Amino acid sequence: MNDILTFAVGKLLKSKFEPTVGSTKVKGQVVVDVDAVINKAADELYVPSVHIPYLKVFANFAKISGITREAALKNFKKAMIESLTNDKDAGEELENLVPDLEKFEEIISKEVLEKLPKQVRKGKVSVKGSVTVADSLPVAEAV
Repeated sequence: MNDILTFAVGKLLKSKFEPTVGSTKVKGQVVVDVDAVINKAADELYVPSVHIPYLKVFANFAKISGITREAALKNFKKAMIESLTNDKDAGEELENLVPDLEKFEEIISKEVLEKLPKQVRKGKVSVKGSVTVADSLPVAEAV
């Protein structure tokens, strides 16, 4: 079986089998009939915003805070603790800040994120078709 056929069969079968703990020896022969089309989207460029070095950003924020550095650090720590320990929904608080947050997001997007180096995201692959098992003689035994 060639690589493209193996790939198509694997994508189409998507087994829901969940093996038990331990080893299971599987031996058998399977004859399948495959009728499929593989579609691959083009690679795309994206800005990996999840790779923003937040610790470095915070260190620079503290540095440029100047005379208000201590207050900035204190407020950041307070916000961090409140965010991580507060179970209530922050929705109402955020709604009051939305206009400011939208402006801030726009500034960050234009002035920071657009300048980050773009990376390539591989195009998605989809396989549409069918696999029919023509004959199957599997043997499974616990090892």
